[in-house]
Amino acid sequence: MGDLVARAIADGRRMRRRIRVARLVVLGAVLAALALFLCL
Repeated sequence: MGDLVARAIADGRRMRRRIRVARLVVLGAVLAALALFLCL
């Protein structure tokens, strides 16, 4: 039982980290698009 809980917690942390990375990538893309818009 404890093993399953530990595995679930580890998966949750991994997912959270992935979400944070995805958010950073999206932010970077938006900033790049804005920079291109301003340059044009």
